[in-house]
Amino acid sequence: MKFLIFIKSYLEDRSQKGLLCSDIHSNDISSDWNKITHDVPQGSMLGPLLFLIYFNDFPEVLIHSALPILFADDASVMLLIQVLLIFNLTLK
Repeated sequence: MKFLIFIKSYLEDRSQKGLLCSDIHSNDISSDWNKITHDVPQGSMLGPLLFLIYFNDFPEVLIHSALPILFADDASVMLLIQVLLIFNLTLK
């Protein structure tokens, strides 16, 4: 139970702001602080573990409809669209 409370506190009530522009005179322009509702903290030791737990079954869910590509802490999905078959059936 304490572990779940720790994970919850690790993922909730986080915010971030982005650097929009910077120059050699350190005149930085950044965005406002925004609440983060998804994702895990970048550069953390716990982040890769949470990613693996979350995405462990991802390839099996998409096995018949798409090709998932997983690398480190990133995921992409490739879809095969059979446009020619649909077009051919429409012409008949």
